Amino acid sequence: MFFQRKKYILLTLFISLSLYAQKSSISSYKIDYNILFNGEALLGEGIASLKQNYLENHWEILPAIEGFDFSITNSSPTEFFKIPEEKAIKAIQKSNKKNVALRDRAYLLLGKSRFYDQRYVSALQAFNNIENLLLVREYWKALVYMTIDQNELAFKSIEKGLNDKSARQEEKKFLNLALIQYYINDKNYDKSVKSLIEFLTSSNDKKLKARLNYVLAQIYLEKKEFEKAKTAFKSVINSGINKSHSLILWSKLIYNNLINPPDYNLFKKLIRSERYRQNISLINYFNAKLILDSQPKQAKDLFSNALDSEKIDFTLKSKIYDELYNIYLSEKNYLLASKYLDSLLVYIDPSTIKYFRLNKSRNKLNEVSKLEKENQLLDSLIYVNSLSENERIKFLNKSAPISEDYNNEVSVGSSNSFYFDNKKSVDLGIKNFKEKWGNILLTDDWKMNPQISLERNVSYEKKTDYESADESSFDELSIDSLKLVINYNKLKLGMSLKDYVFDYEKSHEVLSMVDNNLLETNNQETLLFYKIKASEKFDKKLYDLYKKKLLQKFPESIYSKSFTKESVTLNIDSLVAKIRSKFNSQKFKNSIKQLDSVLEKTYNIEDRYSLYVLQSEFIAKEKGVEEYLIFLENLKKDFKDKEEEIQEKISVLNSVYKKNKNQGNKIKYVGLVVFEDDCPINDKNQEFECMFFNEQSNLLIFYGSDEDSTKKTLKKYLNNNVELKNNKYFVISTPQFVKVLGFKSLDNLNY
Repeated sequence: MFFQRKKYILLTLFISLSLYAQKSSISSYKIDYNILFNGEALLGEGIASLKQNYLENHWEILPAIEGFDFSITNSSPTEFFKIPEEKAIKAIQKSNKKNVALRDRAYLLLGKSRFYDQRYVSALQAFNNIENLLLVREYWKALVYMTIDQNELAFKSIEKGLNDKSARQEEKKFLNLALIQYYINDKNYDKSVKSLIEFLTSSNDKKLKARLNYVLAQIYLEKKEFEKAKTAFKSVINSGINKSHSLILWSKLIYNNLINPPDYNLFKKLIRSERYRQNISLINYFNAKLILDSQPKQAKDLFSNALDSEKIDFTLKSKIYDELYNIYLSEKNYLLASKYLDSLLVYIDPSTIKYFRLNKSRNKLNEVSKLEKENQLLDSLIYVNSLSENERIKFLNKSAPISEDYNNEVSVGSSNSFYFDNKKSVDLGIKNFKEKWGNILLTDDWKMNPQISLERNVSYEKKTDYESADESSFDELSIDSLKLVINYNKLKLGMSLKDYVFDYEKSHEVLSMVDNNLLETNNQETLLFYKIKASEKFDKKLYDLYKKKLLQKFPESIYSKSFTKESVTLNIDSLVAKIRSKFNSQKFKNSIKQLDSVLEKTYNIEDRYSLYVLQSEFIAKEKGVEEYLIFLENLKKDFKDKEEEIQEKISVLNSVYKKNKNQGNKIKYVGLVVFEDDCPINDKNQEFECMFFNEQSNLLIFYGSDEDSTKKTLKKYLNNNVELKNNKYFVISTPQFVKVLGFKSLDNLNY
């Protein structure tokens, strides 16, 4: 009986185990085909969708692994990879822990889904759970590390996979590609070339070989090894892949521009081909680059035609703007150069050194182009003003209409002899002139007179409507005042051409057009000094002549002393910082004496300007805003090239000073919020106003009678605009605020 019961128990146990094994087998089968198979198919569809929307950047070295940067260059494609990720998680949860092969496959699907969804850290966690597929695991880990710029960790993963002696060399092929990519990322081009050549000799994949030959050619170009680059491009062209492939077109274009002599008919053939209808702008660009030196006019036309195409990529457009900017700059057409530089900067990352340098050039070039445009407008006004009423009507009736866009730089740069030749343009010129200068009286030194400057600001704030200006309003302008303005503008333009774009010959040409008799004495000194500096670069006789004239006419001028007297040798920047640090100490008076003694022996123009700026700060501290403004107005006369910078301070301070003065003693405190982007919509009931502070920031300000009420108003405003609480905000006294605006610094304020 005992043995019979034991036999029954063993039979039951055997049947149970058999059923469990069968159930486990069925479960594994379901996971394999119903879950993982479908998940992998959906993942493939997602990757295919990315590839379809992906354009490779042939301007930079292509990745050795096709699709390596799919996930980087596309916006987050969550909808493509959500379901594959869910299926991978489901497979992991339902699978037996002992079924390592199935679980490895599920973790691989999970990691890939997250990788292409740009969730790299969680993708790495998934890949780390793969147990047996060592080569696959280390390959994908390396891709993740390279994507997040952890190249050394990527190299360790690649090295670990390649050192696996149990794997055959053929199985390590994709790891060798990852190693090539690592060398490219690391800019180790010698090792990149060596690894590429080794890989190419062992591969029979036609498409892969064409890609790697193209990458090899790009690296040779980086290394300036042009003969080797031509050979590699030729290998791509003869690779046998589809002729409509982008690698074929790019190889043909670059190869043609490298060989001597090039095939000038190639571009026509490519444009006529149906294969490259989407690439006409690119073909025109390479054609223009080839003929730029020999046929600059045709090259400009080709660049312009390329820009007109709707099918032009971001990088190509920026390169064409760059070419046109440099062309017009070399032709000394600063109006159009400025236009194309503005367009170019839109396409450049503001965090790069290139952006910083070009933006610096833009500020200088804009000053030159602004003066050129203003002079053209004034020339036109003077010309029209010189005509009788009947002649003017007759002339304007004959004139061809121009674009409604009065700011169109292309029309300014056209070949017409008269740029603003209709009534609307003349009226607009009158309006702009009066907004800037007001109703000018013909008095001595009218442009530099502080009183006129203040009146000018008032007239601008009133925003008088000149839209309906008729021809009689034009007659009210004084032709003498116009001549004074254009004469002074020519002086400024000549100075800017020398200081900003280093065009010494054109600078001298413009300065030679300045009427010395219409300048005040200190401007006559400046004119001679800049003629000396400009002619020094191209005509020694003129240089000596101007120098002699300066020393004879203005022997006591600071410019003359810069030639005749020995200047003190000091580190002006450190001296200024040292003196400024004593502003709030008892040694303040001694600092002023020290500054005066250094100024007496300093004749370098830039150093003197730095010292005078420091002196202006002393005046602001000791004598107040009115004296400070007067000092700045006088400083403009001595330093013409710094006029814009000084005027910016004056305009802002005038605005605050007048508001304070008009409201008597009511304004004692200022509330302000600092913005790093455009001003928000202001609350009119609280009379917030937006004020330019510097190139990075604007200020949202309001005025209060006491500190507590100002704080409450600011707090209420911030509570109603919660997003503004992330910005810096202050409540400070009006004198503090004036210093902030004058010295452009918020460093000493607490918020």
